[in-house]
This record gives sequence, C-alpha cells and structure tokens, in this order.
Amino acid sequence: MAQRPAWMEGPFLDPAELRGAVHACSDFRFLAPDQLEQAPTLEALRALGPEELAQFLYWKPERLGDVIFNFWD
Repeated sequence: MAQRPAWMEGPFLDPAELRGAVHACSDFRFLAPDQLEQAPTLEALRALGPEELAQFLYWKPERLGDVIFNFWD
C-alpha cells in the first residue's frame, strides 16, 4: 500500500456516544474497530464498482477501514 498520511496511522475508535445518537435518528450502522482492522475479503471487494476496484488494486489497502476511509479520493 502507498504510505498513509500520519492522520490515518492511529487505530479505529468506537465512539459509543456518537453511535447512540446517530442510531436514534437514522439507519446508519457503525462498524466496530475490529471489523475495520480486518483485511478486505473477496466478498467485500465484490461490492466495489469498477473504478473503486481499480483504486483498491492501485493503492493496495491492508485494512477494510482503509478502503472505506481512504485518502486517495
């Protein structure tokens, strides 16, 4: 993977208060930090469009969270 900016080097967090507030007024779903730290699976990659997949293959992100919260857009 290309080098991540410094602001992306930390671990993913679980904002419990924010998660509760968002869940109370929407259908958004928060992923747990352990889910975001996992390597992307073939199943997850199948959900990507052609342009997204090309970016994935170019940048080679190591974590699912890096696919979702990326710096290459």
